[in-house]
This record gives sequence, C-alpha cells and structure tokens, in this order.
Amino acid sequence: MNPQTAPGLGQFHPGDSWLHRFDARGKLLLLPLLIMVTFRAAGFSLLLPALLGIVLAEISGFGIAALLRGLRPLRWLLVTTVLLHLFMTPGRTLGPFSWLSYDGLLLGLQNASQLLLAMLFACLLSLTTSPDELASALVSLLQPLRRVGVPVARLAALLSLTLHFVPLLRDEGLAAWRRSGAQLSALKRGSLLERGRVAAGLIEPLMLRLADRAEQMARRMAAGEVLAEIDILPAMKTPLRLQVLCGCLLLFFWGWL
Repeated sequence: MNPQTAPGLGQFHPGDSWLHRFDARGKLLLLPLLIMVTFRAAGFSLLLPALLGIVLAEISGFGIAALLRGLRPLRWLLVTTVLLHLFMTPGRTLGPFSWLSYDGLLLGLQNASQLLLAMLFACLLSLTTSPDELASALVSLLQPLRRVGVPVARLAALLSLTLHFVPLLRDEGLAAWRRSGAQLSALKRGSLLERGRVAAGLIEPLMLRLADRAEQMARRMAAGEVLAEIDILPAMKTPLRLQVLCGCLLLFFWGWL
C-alpha cells in the first residue's frame, strides 16, 4: 500500500507486516489492555502509548501520517471534547478570559489525545485483521463458555450473517451515493427543511433496497444455503509466550502509570 494514501477507517488491507501476522486472538485480548493503559496515562506519561502507536503504525506498513489522515472524519469529536472542557471545567482561568478554563484546556487536550490514541489502536486492529479472522478469533475465545450454557454456535451464526451483510450495506450505500448526483448538489443549498426532505428522499430508497437484500438472504438461508462460515482458528500463529509477555508489559505499565 502506498504510504501516502490514507487507509479507509475500519477497512481491512491485506499485508505481510509483523502486525498482520500477529495472531488475531492475541490482538483482541491485548487491545483492551492497551486502551486501558492509554486512558490511565496522564501528562508526560501519555508519551509512552503515543510512542507505541507511532511504532505500531510504522510496523504495520501504513505510517502514522496516513493513519492520522484516515482518522480525519473523527476530528470534530476531538474538537468538541476540547471545547467542552474549555468552557465547562472549573479551575484557573485562561489569561484575561474569565469564561475560559486553563485547567479545562489542559484536561481537554489530554482527553482528546487519549481518544485519538484509542481510535488509532482500534483502527490498526481493523486494518491488519480481516473480518473473518476477527469473528473466528472471537468465537475461538468464547469456546470455553459452552460449558456454562452460552450458545457459542448461535453467536457464530449471527457473526457469519453479519459478515455477509456488511459488504452489501457498503455496496448499496455507495451505489445510492452515485445515483443521487443532482440530489446531493441540492443538499448544499436551500433551507434546512428542504435539505431534510432531500436527505429523506435519499435514505428511503436505500432502506427499501436493503430490506429487499435482507429478504433475499433470508430466503437463501431458509433454503439451506450457507452464506458464510466461521471456522475455529488453528494453533496460534504468534508464539504464546510473546503474547503473554506483551500482556504482562501492558499490565505493568497500567499499574505503574
């Protein structure tokens, strides 16, 4: 992949990097610990998960600059986080502006950085792990719960159906976007009510089309067709000792921060 191209948020990109080859079960287990460490860090200690994020981004083959460009759709969430703290957090004021909080600005920047890093780690998981691997890893991790009556097989079937339907949802959305040419230009002008009517006119045919596709899938399943199948993952691709070491390091940093 060209490092100058921003990867789509949440889309899987095949590759042969070390992060691509890391076992999906290990990534699913380590991601929550990594996010816990990120939100536990504060001040200069936040540089540790930030450095780890940069290293993982470079190891994955995408590069930190391309990943940050891919996360641009979430920039307004980060800006809103900073503004809410700036206006609503009590504490020292920001110079002559008594309605602005200096402590709130610092806290807002810290929380926005934590959110950005958490989204970066989650994005790395989805970029380097295929949906089939993620679903298979989750089912593999849940296998012991069968002994206490958890319907793991039914969960696997639901994941299989979801994996089959998500690409259809994306394809239908893109097709509706391409067909809507003149209506999209109408969204940029007119009153708020008129824009709402145009948006509703775009959503209605998309929902009807998705309902038709869902009905077709239901009929195929009723006829006994297997739309997608999730297999239990074989032995760990990444040495178990390495995964345990990564988990212990994250737990150590979580307790040390």
